[in-house]
Amino acid sequence: PLYSSAASDVYKRQVRDLAVDRHGIADTTAVPAPPVTDAVCDPPTLTPEAARDETGATNILLSLGKAIERKDFACASRLAHPGAIAEPSLVAQWRTLDAITFAFETGLIEGAAGSLYYQVPITITGTRADGSPYRWLGSTTLRRVNDVPGAASTSLAWHFDETALDPAL
Repeated sequence: PLYSSAASDVYKRQVRDLAVDRHGIADTTAVPAPPVTDAVCDPPTLTPEAARDETGATNILLSLGKAIERKDFACASRLAHPGAIAEPSLVAQWRTLDAITFAFETGLIEGAAGSLYYQVPITITGTRADGSPYRWLGSTTLRRVNDVPGAASTSLAWHFDETALDPAL
């Protein structure tokens, strides 16, 4: 399956629209959607178990995708850490786009030397101001320490380890 932050927003709207109160009556105000201008950079908080598995890695990827799509490159840089997806040369090119869509496929978790790695193919597409398409293809790898006693909390959280993107259009 392919994930995109735009699809995540559609799901949240569907959940909000289908919210039902205790009398079985639809309540569309039960889960109000925050306006994009109030978007928070931090990914949603997960249970400790979910944060350690693929859900935690996906959470970071979706948050990064949303930041890129709304052109909040300061947030994208903070989420991606220096040298990852939001490096200045890419950001300079993305700023010129009218629309950006960030998508990724289901990844694969592998373990090695006390760390877990989650590698996923990613696609970033957009439309230039002149209407022509723009597309980057590649992959990214997230890493976290696999619950090693005494490890720093930043090492225990999923973070970007390596990213390779190339223009396809």
